[in-house]
Amino acid sequence: MGVLAFKQGYARWSEGERSDDDGLARHALDVLQALRSATAALG
Repeated sequence: MGVLAFKQGYARWSEGERSDDDGLARHALDVLQALRSATAALG
């Protein structure tokens, strides 16, 4: 899940605004949280 979060976070970061102060880490953490929520919903 960590690799998937990094890949998706990197894609969001690289396509987004470069003035983003949070950088890559924030995007990867947001994706990781979404993956955790989706996994929890599966039961």
